[in-house]
Amino acid sequence: MPTATYLKRNPVQAVEQGATVLYAKVSIGSSGAATSTGYGFTSIAKSDTGEYLITLDRKYKKLLGLNITFQQATDQGLIHSIKTNSISSAGTILFRTAVGTTETEPSSGTVMYIQVIVGDTGMSGGVS
Repeated sequence: MPTATYLKRNPVQAVEQGATVLYAKVSIGSSGAATSTGYGFTSIAKSDTGEYLITLDRKYKKLLGLNITFQQATDQGLIHSIKTNSISSAGTILFRTAVGTTETEPSSGTVMYIQVIVGDTGMSGGVS
């Protein structure tokens, strides 16, 4: 197991071969509609109240991490959680936004900064 000192000196790629970091900036409009820009994403779309489907530009072997930072237009106390991870079969991740245990729509004007870390260890060109 790598030590904390080792991890501080080495990027994620040194610990997990084939790791890739994808990112997006997602602006939330009226009715929770999402508009995004970034790298490695085909789309991010609202699928239900407080639920968003990330579609990546291809499939990956595994999900290593999902980080979301909210810049809230109105402080709601939003949190996020992964609802389904279909990254290897469909190249998608469904996540929910909530306040406590109640799925909650981010208010209009909220910006989500999303980072997805994926791994293709031992693979070339993604999962077919």
